[in-house]
Amino acid sequence: MAGTLGSLTGTLTLDTRFAHLYRPLVRNLILLVVVTISLSAGALIYFDRDLVNGLSVNLIEKSAENAIEKLEDVFEVAGSGLRIAQPQVQLLEIGSPEQEAALFSTLEPFLAEMALLDSINVADESGSEFAMIKQPGELLTRHILADDPKVAHWRRRVGGKIVEQWQRQTDVSPKDRPWYQGARSREAGAQFWTAPYSFLTTKEPGISVSSRWPASGRGGELVVAFNLNLIEISQFTTNLRPSDNGMTVIFTAAGKTVGLPPDPRFLDQDRMLAGVLSPVNELAVAPLDAALRDWEINGKVEGIFPYSDGSQSWWAGFSAMKLDEERTIWSAVLIPELDFLGSVAQRRNLSLAAIGLAALFLATMILARSLRSVRSQMKDAVDQAEQRFGQYQLRQKIGEGGNGSVYRAQHCLLRRPTAIKLMKPDFVRSPACRERFEHEVRITSNLNHPNTIAIYDYGQTPEGTLYYAMELLNGGTLEQLVACSGPMPAARVIHVLTQIAGSLFEAHEKGLIHRDIKPSNAIVCERGGLFDVVKVLDFGLVKQIEANDAGLTQANVLVGTPLYMAPELINGSSGGSPRSDIYALGAAGYYLLTGRNVFEGASAVEICAKHLQETPIPPSQRVDFPVPADLEQVILQCLEKEPDKRPADAESLLDRLNACADAGRWSQQDARGWWQTYQAAFIGGVAPEDATPLANTEMLVDLDDRLDSVSGGTA
Repeated sequence: MAGTLGSLTGTLTLDTRFAHLYRPLVRNLILLVVVTISLSAGALIYFDRDLVNGLSVNLIEKSAENAIEKLEDVFEVAGSGLRIAQPQVQLLEIGSPEQEAALFSTLEPFLAEMALLDSINVADESGSEFAMIKQPGELLTRHILADDPKVAHWRRRVGGKIVEQWQRQTDVSPKDRPWYQGARSREAGAQFWTAPYSFLTTKEPGISVSSRWPASGRGGELVVAFNLNLIEISQFTTNLRPSDNGMTVIFTAAGKTVGLPPDPRFLDQDRMLAGVLSPVNELAVAPLDAALRDWEINGKVEGIFPYSDGSQSWWAGFSAMKLDEERTIWSAVLIPELDFLGSVAQRRNLSLAAIGLAALFLATMILARSLRSVRSQMKDAVDQAEQRFGQYQLRQKIGEGGNGSVYRAQHCLLRRPTAIKLMKPDFVRSPACRERFEHEVRITSNLNHPNTIAIYDYGQTPEGTLYYAMELLNGGTLEQLVACSGPMPAARVIHVLTQIAGSLFEAHEKGLIHRDIKPSNAIVCERGGLFDVVKVLDFGLVKQIEANDAGLTQANVLVGTPLYMAPELINGSSGGSPRSDIYALGAAGYYLLTGRNVFEGASAVEICAKHLQETPIPPSQRVDFPVPADLEQVILQCLEKEPDKRPADAESLLDRLNACADAGRWSQQDARGWWQTYQAAFIGGVAPEDATPLANTEMLVDLDDRLDSVSGGTA
C-alpha cells in the first residue's frame, strides 16, 4: 500500500492541467471521512459502556475461579497429606517414649514439604499426644504420655538433631482440643475441618483438618490433625490482586477473616495477626464494606454484581468453597470499574486502528480509480525510462546530477551501449538551466582527449526534454574505488593523476577551466582491454578563460565542491584559472593517497575557512604507511594557497608527476589483478543513490559573511 500511495503522490504532483479531474476524488474522500468518523464514534460508544459490563463479568468470574482454585489447592494438599500420613502413623505407639524418634522421622517430611502446614498433632484414646511444631530454622516436639498427662516433654531439633530438651507442666488434654473432638464426631477415615481458632502453642490463627483411624494391632483409635497457619493464607491473599487496584478477601460463613485484602496496613506483622480471625466487616476497607452490605441484601448467595463504595463504581464476585458438610469458605473478588477501562481502551484503540486502516485502504482504492484517467495522460519515471530519445532507447537509470539524470541506453541501429543524460523535468521551463545544460554539451563535445568523456549526440524531444548521448563506461568513480579498497599505492595515484592532468591539459589549451575536479567526477574503467583508464566527467561548471558567459554563472553564487575548492574561488579574488583546477586535482590526489580529505569539517563554511587559513597536514603524517617524498611534495605544491606557487599548468604538473620515482610502476598486470579481486564489489557494490552526485554543488556568496566571522574578517 505504501508503494501505491507513493506512486499516486508522484502522479498528483506531475502536472496541474488536470485539476478538474480531481473534483470527484475530493467528493469521494469527504464521504469516506464522514463514514470513518461515524464508525469511530460508534466504536467509542460501544467500548466505553456496553462492552465494559461483559468484560467485568468475565474478569470477575476468572479471578474468582482463580482464587478458589488456589484455595482448593491449599486445603486439598492438607487433606491429601493427612490421608498419606494415616497408614504410617497407625503402626506407631504414641504412648511409648521409645517411639518418639520414629514419630519424628515419619512426620518431619510433611512439615518440610507443605509450606502452609504449621504443625501436626497425633493423639490416642488414652490421652497420649505427640505434636510437631514448625519454627524458623528448627522443629519443636511435644510429647505427653498417658502415664503422666500433666507433664509435656519438649525437644528442639535443628537439622534433625536434638539441641535442647525440657519438661513443662500442662493442664490441656488433647481430648479437649477442637480437632480431636471433631474427628471423634465423624466416621473413621472421614475428615473434619475445624472453625478457625488460635493455636495452643504459637497463639497464631489457624485451621485444622483431622481424622481418626483404628490403631493397628493394639486396639483403640488414633486422631491425626494437620494444622494450617492462616497468616500464610493472608500473605497469599494480600498478593493476590485480580487487577491493578482489585482485591481478594477470604472469610468463613460466620464472617471471620481468613485471608486479608491487600491493604497497606496489613503489611505490618502485628496488624496482620490482629486482622486474621477478626470480623470481616470490621476491617475498615470501604470497598469491602460496601460489597458485603450489598451481598447481604442479595441474600448472601454466590454471584457477580456491580456496586458503589460512594467514590467510584466497583464489581464484586462472591464464591463459596465447601471444606466439608459443616464448613464453607467464602471468596470475595472486588475490582474497580476503572481497571476494566484499560483493557477496554486497548480493544477500542485496536478497533479504531482497524477502522483507520480500512479507511486508508478505501482511500487508496478511491485514489487509484479516480486518478486512472489522469495517470493515462502523464508519464511516470518508468514510462520515461522506456521512452525513445532520437535514435536511442533508454533502459535504466544509473545516476543523477544537479541538473540531469543519466540512463543506460542503446543506439537503435548500431546497438551500441550508450549513456544518455536528460535534463530534469523541473528544469525544462528554466531558460538558465537549459542554457547550462546546452553549455555542458557544447563544451564537452569540443574535447577529444582519451581521458575525457566522449559525447556522441545531442537532441531534444517533442515535449522539450533536452538530452545528449555519451560513451557508457564500465567502472566506478575514484570516490567509490577508495571506499572499496582503501587508499591507493603511490604508483597508482600517479597513474590516475597523470590521466586527469592530461584531460585538463587539453581543456586548458582550449581556454577552458573545469572548476569541479573531484574523485566523484572521474570514472575509473576498462576500455579496449586496458584497465584503470580514467575518464573526466561533468563539464557543467566549465568556464571559458577569455569569454564571459554571463548567462551561465550567477553573480552571487560560488560554484564547485567545498572539499576541493581553491582558496581564490572561495574568497572571490579570482573567477578561476588553470591553477584552480591544479589545486582541486592536488586535493583529489591527497584523498586517493590517504583516503581522507585535505580539510574536514562539520559544515561547508568550516571547510572553506580551512582552505583559506590552514596549512595542509602532509599525507605522510595522516597514514601509517610510507609515502614517497617526491609525490608528497608534488601534491603539497598543488595545494599552495597562492596560485603562483602551484604548478603553472597541467603540462607542468605532468612533468613533475612523471619525474616521481614511482611513475610508470603501476603496470597493466597490477591493474588487471586489482580488477579481478575487486570488480564485483567496485562496480556492483555501490548503489546509485549512495554515490556522490554527478553535478555541481552551488553555494550562495552569503557564505563570505559567515567565513568572515570564522576567519576574523580575512578575505
